[in-house]
Amino acid sequence: MKAVQQPSAEPYWKTRYKGASEDIFFQTINDKVGDLSDTMFKVVEKAGFPASDMGIYVQPRRPGHRRSC
Repeated sequence: MKAVQQPSAEPYWKTRYKGASEDIFFQTINDKVGDLSDTMFKVVEKAGFPASDMGIYVQPRRPGHRRSC
């Protein structure tokens, strides 16, 4: 029960590295994930943001299952 009530140690995992985070949510097919992440790294570097400070989390979806939210 304790793990469910507090699933992540403090500080929250997204804020541990630099103290903050921003999310960009979108859906795509698996075949495009590599190209899209490469493009994202190029865009942030062109904007002057160090790509080494950026993380990517890919959440796969199982076909035939609907989101519950």
